[in-house]
Amino acid sequence: RTLTGLVKGKTIESADIRWPNIIKKPAEPEEFARQIAGETIRSIGRRGKFLLFHLDHYVMVSHLRLEGKYGLHQADEPDDKHVHVVFHMTDGTQLRYRDVRKFGTMHLFAPGEEQNALPLSQLGPEPDDEAFTAAYLKERLAKTNRAVKTALLDQKAVVGLGNIYVD
Repeated sequence: RTLTGLVKGKTIESADIRWPNIIKKPAEPEEFARQIAGETIRSIGRRGKFLLFHLDHYVMVSHLRLEGKYGLHQADEPDDKHVHVVFHMTDGTQLRYRDVRKFGTMHLFAPGEEQNALPLSQLGPEPDDEAFTAAYLKERLAKTNRAVKTALLDQKAVVGLGNIYVD
């Protein structure tokens, strides 16, 4: 929510991909940077633990994994070796993706395609979704021999639950 207030309406002039393994779709980081250039951030949503950046012509799906973070900075502010993607905005600011462990991911999709393709297509319902009922949960848990905590952490069963909530 805080990130939305900082970047909504900003236009990406260019992207500097410093750790290419973060980019999963398209396969080539240069193509990712080319496609995202000139796009304006219209809104930011969430699906489970994924951030969905709704742009003019694309949806960027980003997973922060363990330590990933986005931060908005002035271009003249120093960054560090853990900043792996920099989105240069037309107003001179930079949206920086910082990830000490380099586990995060970014995918670009045409709007509407993101829900039907990996990684989002394999996700279960949200805890506040109408599809997430006691009957649904009972059925999912009946199909596994795993401990309840392990089953609830499976994002294919229900999304967005982490250790802090399941403990």
